[in-house]
Amino acid sequence: MSNAQPLLDVSGLTKHFPIKGGFPIKRTVGAVQAVDGLDFQVA
Repeated sequence: MSNAQPLLDVSGLTKHFPIKGGFPIKRTVGAVQAVDGLDFQVA
């Protein structure tokens, strides 16, 4: 195993996709949580 620093270090990644609804005016009515609190490293 190498002691080199990681190329990428991500902590607490969150990605939510909005759900649009309503007529005639589109507005955000909710969200799909794709990722919430993900931590990873790329060596």
